[in-house]
Amino acid sequence: MSPAPGHWSAREERRFREFHEAFGSKFARYAERQLGNRFDAEDAVHITFEVVVRIWPQVVAMEYPASYAWRVLKNRIADVLRERARVSPVEDDRLAEELDRQVLGTDPAERAAVRLSVEEALRRLPERQREAVVLHRMVGMSTEETAEVMGVKEDSVRIHLKRAKARLTRLLRDDAERRRQG
Repeated sequence: MSPAPGHWSAREERRFREFHEAFGSKFARYAERQLGNRFDAEDAVHITFEVVVRIWPQVVAMEYPASYAWRVLKNRIADVLRERARVSPVEDDRLAEELDRQVLGTDPAERAAVRLSVEEALRRLPERQREAVVLHRMVGMSTEETAEVMGVKEDSVRIHLKRAKARLTRLLRDDAERRRQG
């Protein structure tokens, strides 16, 4: 964790440490999934918290401080991916496995096709729905934490998740039907 500046009050330092404890490991899990490399993920998270610590008084005064940190992290991940000159695949194994379980009785080849369909379907979701699914399902954040990171109310997260699930279900059903028809 980035050290607190010497001029901070004990309260500011405590709030930052609580913030870091609440989101540091979750941001790291997300970054590692997106970057596919623990070291790059640790660097991205470290840089994120360095940015946040530099302007902590302004960040903590925001309505959704985690939302600011989340945007910094996403931008850092995008920078790393651009540096690698590649696009990161959607790698939500937990969501894919859950959706695989919903497609009962399929053979391994069918499951592989479903997994590819899930990745494609996630890419086709509107950004806010995809972000809610990724934070809630892949990173494992509660709806409250997801709302804080997205900078919205919990009800909005629930709506995004509900709409995303409905759209994913429809997209996957359509893909399965196309595969059956040849």
